[in-house]
Amino acid sequence: MRTYKTTSDVSHLKLPYARVPDPYPTAANRTFGPILGVPVGSLFYFRQDVHHAGIHRGFVAGIFGHEQFGCWSICVNGGYPEDIDEGDRIVFTGSGGRELATKNLRTADQSCDQSPNNKCNASLIKSHATGLPIRVVRGPKSHSPYTPVGAYRYDGLYRCTNWEFATGKTGFRVLRFTLERLEGQTPL
Repeated sequence: MRTYKTTSDVSHLKLPYARVPDPYPTAANRTFGPILGVPVGSLFYFRQDVHHAGIHRGFVAGIFGHEQFGCWSICVNGGYPEDIDEGDRIVFTGSGGRELATKNLRTADQSCDQSPNNKCNASLIKSHATGLPIRVVRGPKSHSPYTPVGAYRYDGLYRCTNWEFATGKTGFRVLRFTLERLEGQTPL
């Protein structure tokens, strides 16, 4: 297992993907499956480092994908109380249903139903249809036995096996995506 402290100075690292970080996502990082040189179990102290390594390109969003192609990665980080993390099986709550723009917030309480037309949710629905693998990162704010302490951890590839609407804990409808870990990977 490798531990990465920061990408601000990677010149001392002798790793295949150690590079000066790019400030914007590029098409090359929008790939399904593993990222060359980043093994399962890699730890990152900052979310920006996960971004620069190409594992999960969203700085804040829990879902990184495109509605036409599918979802490349998710970050399980305690964003919604409906999330269930059982290690090899994750029930992940979709995106949206919160009013963020009026106060320039990053998170807020659920205030309306989630929609399958939300671009992030549509990317997970597309991945369910295609069966393409999704990279999973776990963050330190989640509340499960699989949560890394004080860091972000790349936990490998999962497949979206189901999605459905459910009534969330706040009474609004949420999308719930079931992801199952692919076999043949380093154990959690």
